Amino acid sequence: KNAEKLCGIRSDEEAQRMVEFHHSLGLLLHFTSTPALCDSVVVDVEWLLTVTSALLHPLSTDNPEFKDHFQLLHTHGVLLESLAVHIWSTRCSQLLTPMTNEQRQFLFNLMEYLSVFFPTG
Repeated sequence: KNAEKLCGIRSDEEAQRMVEFHHSLGLLLHFTSTPALCDSVVVDVEWLLTVTSALLHPLSTDNPEFKDHFQLLHTHGVLLESLAVHIWSTRCSQLLTPMTNEQRQFLFNLMEYLSVFFPTG
C-alpha cells in the first residue's frame, strides 16, 4: 500500500519488477532463491554492511556475562545468538535505530544463506 501511494505502483507484479530492476542496478538487495529471505528487501545497503561487519569484527567486552561467549567466538568461531544481539545493541546503537526481531531474524537467515553462519542445534 505504501509503494502504491509513494511511487504509483498499482500491482504486485509492478512492485516485483521495480524491486528486480533496482536489485540489478545494485541499489537494493533482494534474495529470491530462498523462502527465508524472499519477503525482505534491503534498501539501505550501508545498514547491512554496518551490522554484518560488527559481527565479523566484534570488539571484546568487559561485560562478564559475555566473557565466555567472546572466548567461544575467538577460539572456535562459534557465535551465539545472544552475543550477536549484544554486539548489535552495543556497537550499532550509535549508528542505527534499535533493531527489530524481524531484522535480526533476517540477518541470521542471510548469514546462513551466505554460508557465514551455520546453525548448531
